[in-house]
Amino acid sequence: MTGHRTRGSRPDRTRYRSRNPVAGWPATLLGPGDELWFALILSFTGLSIANGGILGSSMSADVIDIDTLRSGQQRGALFMALWALAWKFAAALGALVALNLLDIMGFVPAEHDAAGKPALLFLYIVLPIICWLIAAAIIWNYPITEVRHKRIRARVERRIAAGASAQPLVAD
Repeated sequence: MTGHRTRGSRPDRTRYRSRNPVAGWPATLLGPGDELWFALILSFTGLSIANGGILGSSMSADVIDIDTLRSGQQRGALFMALWALAWKFAAALGALVALNLLDIMGFVPAEHDAAGKPALLFLYIVLPIICWLIAAAIIWNYPITEVRHKRIRARVERRIAAGASAQPLVAD
């Protein structure tokens, strides 16, 4: 079993690194006897691993509220279905890009030589960090602030209370 640890054995860091390369890259610097540092890195990663899912769901709820305000229709299920489809396309695109880049960079799975290590490090550590930084910039500049969202939510609630779901409103 991958990741299984028997008494006195070294933790399997290979499995861990592949799950969260951005927060887990320091684990690549550890060696035998560094279990305490590994536990600290694992704790930090555990605190940050759900950020993408939490922020994404929160932001999609904001977008659904704006759509409800503009269209006058409750189309949250449509947005969630499209969101799930986008996740599947992103996973497929990620696999396509990663596997082709590994091939272009000269990585050969059957050969455990030093030539393939830079390709793996780039794809599992450097490229995800670049993507996460781009995502952080997008989130940092997210146009729906807390104040704006409260105004949007209040307008949606007034519309629902009035039963006027047929008339679209323009978001502020």
